[in-house]
Amino acid sequence: MHSGPSREASRRQQAGLAFPLSSACSRDGAIQNSEPSVWHGLGSHLRCSTTASSYRKSSTSWGETGSGRVDIPARKEGVLVSGFAIVVIGASLGGVHALQELAAGLNPRTPAAFFVVQHIGRHPSVLPAILNRCCALPVMHACNGQTFRAGHIYVAPPDHHLLLKQHEICLSRGPRENFARPAIDPLFRSAACGYGPKVIGVLLTGRLSDGAAGLHEIRERGGLAIVQHPVEAVCPDMPVSALQHAGADYVAPLIAMPGLISKLADSVVLGEEALPQITGAEHG
Repeated sequence: MHSGPSREASRRQQAGLAFPLSSACSRDGAIQNSEPSVWHGLGSHLRCSTTASSYRKSSTSWGETGSGRVDIPARKEGVLVSGFAIVVIGASLGGVHALQELAAGLNPRTPAAFFVVQHIGRHPSVLPAILNRCCALPVMHACNGQTFRAGHIYVAPPDHHLLLKQHEICLSRGPRENFARPAIDPLFRSAACGYGPKVIGVLLTGRLSDGAAGLHEIRERGGLAIVQHPVEAVCPDMPVSALQHAGADYVAPLIAMPGLISKLADSVVLGEEALPQITGAEHG
């Protein structure tokens, strides 16, 4: 006999989520086609390190800190066409564990090159070594001028923004954005400008609002956005900010992301108009 709502359902209700698992979500909790208006007001119901007023303030100065934004490398007219998808991933507080879980599930046959920004500042980074222990794909720190390939994961090195330019990696020590270098927005913007609809942006747990502006740019240029479900994020600030200001094509828990990314990458490469459907999900 059913004695009442499950622990997960109770948690979702306490968080103020408007999506019961039986309708708008798949069995693994993924939500499809979520627009910003749906998520307004969510931040006050979650364990956040910033207030709702902080979100409003940050949204007026996306990508700007100190002297301004990092310049995107010059590009030729039109969108570059590659034989694989460009998957850009951003994370901050709680990101190492989230990246481990995501990387562990990635299929090495996924037709995509992966690029990761984890907020680390100037501190030495062993993130590639950590991810290599749990991931079937080779993981490495990105190098300036390096030609990138599908089936590899490139991680932003300490104190450098990671940008993409015509099938090459460009490292920059431009101004900090959202108080960070490396920052997520510069990577997302450069990918959107260079690769348009071939980009899949993934935003994970983290403080403040880095990634929201870049995710908006990705969607504006025809790319796809996946945001970690705020309820499971160690710090939901970044997912909530992105959902409030940019929306998302998919909101998903980490366990659902590897399979979703693989399906989306296949769709992007094949140029299919119909995006893969999540079983049990509803269109927004």
